[in-house]
Formats: sequence, C-alpha cells, structure tokens
Amino acid sequence: MCREALASDALRFTRASCQAAFDASNTTLTLLGLERQLPRCAFCSLADALEAARHNPLAFLHLANPRTLCLVLHRHGPFGQLAQLGAIVHEGMRDVAALLAARQLAGNATGAVAVERRADELLVRVETLPLPPHVACALEHLLEPALPPSTSSAWMKVSNF
Repeated sequence: MCREALASDALRFTRASCQAAFDASNTTLTLLGLERQLPRCAFCSLADALEAARHNPLAFLHLANPRTLCLVLHRHGPFGQLAQLGAIVHEGMRDVAALLAARQLAGNATGAVAVERRADELLVRVETLPLPPHVACALEHLLEPALPPSTSSAWMKVSNF
C-alpha cells in the first residue's frame, strides 16, 4: 500500500503516514547501526519486517537483545501507539486540571466543578458534564497536587451540588 501511495499524489494522507513510517524506520535503523544490513523500510510495517528478515535473517539476531527489541516494539509496534495515546490523554487531563485549578483559585469556579464522594463511587461534574468514574478519579488525582494545601481540602468538598 505504501509503495502505491508514495508513487502517487492521489492518496496524500496515506502518503504522509507512509512517509512518517519510512522516516521512523530509518531513524531506528540508524539507532541500531543496521542501516547497511537492512532495507530502509524494514520497520515500516510487519510485512516489511518479515520481508527484510527473509533477505537477511542474521541482522534480526540483533533484536535478540531485550533492550533493542523493546526499542523496536516501542517505536514501531502497537505498544508505542498505546504509549502515545496515554501521553496525549495524560497531557489533556493535566491541562484540564490546571485550568480547573486556576479557575478555582481565581474564585470563578462556582458551578464549574463539583466533586462528590459516595460510598461506592466518586462523582466529578465539570460544567454540568458528568464524567465516567475513571476520568473523575484521574482528575481528582491531578487536581489535588495542583491546588495549594490551604484550598485543596475545601475544594474537594461538594457545595451547591
């Protein structure tokens, strides 16, 4: 698929994705010192890795080192994509927590955030939007360190809910 996308201007999003995979593959090969042993697209996809292994199986013995294998899996496997997703979500939650903490400290967070602890759940409402329990828990953990100690405990109490 990438070969067709790179040879044509019709699939520009696929082309951009393939170019990014090609660049990442080249960088990984350079990091591993395998740029002469394996083709430049060796880590673009699993199919490319299998084809490269068929042509030079001894070069893939380099991946027997656990640190090297982890590097390749992190950069080119689903683990890397999951790590990116986690980092994006964490960054977004941190930004929301900072915004909410700033609004609370400025005194204009009335109604913006309400936190209610129940026996079996934690309920956080942001601008009347109910959040799933796992998001509420993450927000609580991100919010508590963002507030000064003098306001943190009062902030977590529910008022006018």
